[in-house]
Amino acid sequence: MRISSPFVRFALPVAIAAAASVAFVRSAFLTPFFLVPIAFLGFLSDSDENPFRTLSAAFVAISFHAAVAAPVFFGSGDSMYVLWADIAYFAAATLSFAWAVAPTGPFGGTRPLRRAYRFVSAAVVASISTMPLLIIASRDQSIVALFRSQAEAIASLYSDAAGADVVAASLLEKNIDVDRILESAKFVYIRGLAVAGHAVLFVFSARMALVFASFRNRKLRERSSFASFRNDFRLIWVLSAALALVLLGRITGFSFAEIVAWNVLALCGLLYFAQGFGVLQYNMMRPGLPRFVAPVATLALILSFFSGINAFVAAAVMVVGVAENWLPLRAPIATEPPSTPGA
Repeated sequence: MRISSPFVRFALPVAIAAAASVAFVRSAFLTPFFLVPIAFLGFLSDSDENPFRTLSAAFVAISFHAAVAAPVFFGSGDSMYVLWADIAYFAAATLSFAWAVAPTGPFGGTRPLRRAYRFVSAAVVASISTMPLLIIASRDQSIVALFRSQAEAIASLYSDAAGADVVAASLLEKNIDVDRILESAKFVYIRGLAVAGHAVLFVFSARMALVFASFRNRKLRERSSFASFRNDFRLIWVLSAALALVLLGRITGFSFAEIVAWNVLALCGLLYFAQGFGVLQYNMMRPGLPRFVAPVATLALILSFFSGINAFVAAAVMVVGVAENWLPLRAPIATEPPSTPGA
């Protein structure tokens, strides 16, 4: 049945996407996918270049989430502060993500911000909004006990890994304990893990939504590849400044500057990883190579992140992305041999 009312054609997809987002976030297994319906609606709105349907879905999802969360929190006896912190985080994450995936963005003007950098901005907003939840968690003894039990399990795992090696067991016992693990987790979280984690979540959600939306609109399939992604050259100066601030913060003990620099460094690393991945995809899609090379190599790269060499693979791909600032790593291959003078 074809819907003729313009209001219904606008409101129905908005309500469905918002309801699906809230249903995912309230479930245990599907929570990581709660942003996919918003992105799916955003990509389907690309044809009319109108961001308001995507942003409307985010506002409706926030309203639905508040309506569902309030009775649950009141029934559990938690304070209003917990409820408002939960709603604030959901609102910040959903709205910033909707702005990132919207066709042009509401404040884009004549030169809208590149979508990759909108994802970065959205990740920063979402990571900052987790601070009230972290404060609540640090004051809740049951949550603290849960974190300590997880840290104890990690410490025990490392201890068991030493086996009969007395020297290794002694070193692990001296250097790895529960308090040190908790401090290390806090150190890593505020120095890039939070913002990088949100950036990865946002990109993952957008890519998954893009795959589903491409079945509806075939033109979107051209955007499913990283082969054309390239950062602005000026990003290398941001990366260099972040490295300098990290060193300066370590020397002077100015922790705030160091924390900011680490977060900038993490985001630059992700952007250069995307560029390096684009270089690999571009070269794997060259004419003459078998079609199975690109998907097999991409799958092998993804699987490497679940193995012990993930850090080395990620670093290598980032280095490729940085190196492209000076090397023609995506130069086209000549299809004909160059002419010989005098031939």
